[in-house]
Amino acid sequence: MIAIALLVAAAPGWAQWETVETVEIKGAYGLIIIPENWNGGLFIYAHGYSADQRIIAPFPPDLTPANFLTKMNMLFQATIIPALSGYASATTTFRSAGWYVKDSIKDVENLRRYFVKKYGKPKHTYLWGHSGAAWSPRP
Repeated sequence: MIAIALLVAAAPGWAQWETVETVEIKGAYGLIIIPENWNGGLFIYAHGYSADQRIIAPFPPDLTPANFLTKMNMLFQATIIPALSGYASATTTFRSAGWYVKDSIKDVENLRRYFVKKYGKPKHTYLWGHSGAAWSPRP
């Protein structure tokens, strides 16, 4: 968290967001951030394992670079990093807490498809994460 706070503090004043969208898709809550200086790329953050049911909740709709770290659950705070460098960034809570890999893969893919339908196909899409999510295969 300290490293993320340093990145946010070091972000230039122009690191503003054009779009912050929260969405619910088949029981999973999603967050999409598109910076004003979007370079056409998309990073989808897949959080790691958590058995905590409390993470399956809507994201705050009023997120900004200034309040992101105070309003976001720690599990999702890394989502901000690509947006600070001009990439669109997205994440999902997954519809199930615990070790439901098939659900998490579907939820990531549902969010990617939603993004493409609403904002257009990104030049490149990157799936990244931590813990078990870092190796989640794409269906």
